[in-house]
Amino acid sequence: MAAVAQLAVVGRGSNTCVYVITIFTMCESTEQRICITFCFKIEKTAMETYQLLHQAYGEDAMGHTQVFGSVDLKRVEANQRSCY
Repeated sequence: MAAVAQLAVVGRGSNTCVYVITIFTMCESTEQRICITFCFKIEKTAMETYQLLHQAYGEDAMGHTQVFGSVDLKRVEANQRSCY
């Protein structure tokens, strides 16, 4: 997660206050992994997930191998949980 700092100056003269506002932004790969988890939970196939990511992120979307690998990993983890 990256942090972006912004300054806000409020007031005039000796009553001026400076606030530092920190905004945390998620890197795109983390954001896309969250999208993959969501798609898995709503039972989208790996191909549907891949297509949705490319529709949303365009050329910045994860590659085929990364998406399909992540979906397969989610499937394995879900199967392991159901065995216990």
